[in-house]
Amino acid sequence: MHRKRSPQRITGPTRSLESTRQGDVMRISTILLDPLRTLCSEIGLHEGDVIACRGVTPTLVLLETTTGHTVALLRERARFVRVITDSNAEALRATLV
Repeated sequence: MHRKRSPQRITGPTRSLESTRQGDVMRISTILLDPLRTLCSEIGLHEGDVIACRGVTPTLVLLETTTGHTVALLRERARFVRVITDSNAEALRATLV
């Protein structure tokens, strides 16, 4: 399966996916735990992917992938996913469907 990548280098501080807010566009930098990396792969999230936060509840983070799918990740698991938010969010947003 081919995943779209931003042609520009994405730089910026990393943070936990758990702290994301609706509307944030970011790139997954690192998934810290192997079992979580496997789970994320099964729902379509991979290191290097560009994602957008579509909503946050007390227990879930709802994410849009580059394939246009919306996936849910428990906030307690999102804590172990590091993301980078580019200062130019439009460059990232352009990679989403």
